[in-house]
Amino acid sequence: MQRPWLYFGCHEQAGHHLRYGDGTCPRYGPPLASLKRFDGMFCPPEDVGEHVAALTRLGTVGYSALAFWDRSVDSRPGSNSIIFAPSLDITAQEIVDGARVHLHLYARRWPSIDVSRAEYRP
Repeated sequence: MQRPWLYFGCHEQAGHHLRYGDGTCPRYGPPLASLKRFDGMFCPPEDVGEHVAALTRLGTVGYSALAFWDRSVDSRPGSNSIIFAPSLDITAQEIVDGARVHLHLYARRWPSIDVSRAEYRP
């Protein structure tokens, strides 16, 4: 069984949640549950600006996380989005492209995601 692409962030209203591509939230034993907390943890420093992404490989759970500050739904400081791709060897650009397919509910509101400075961050 292939692991799903996941999105963490706001959807239609303020409030950060982990979601599947169809907008639903994982209910029982959600993927990535072992991470406990990741809100804002994978983003670059906030002063780099919105939609500038950082890439983190999460070897213990088998996902790559592409995180960026995102105020397209919630304008408050600290609002961010994370795309979780079920691969450890995917590039940042491939994550963006995959999100447009697997997470289109959220990706359609991102005008662009700057991956020029995305790099692996342990």
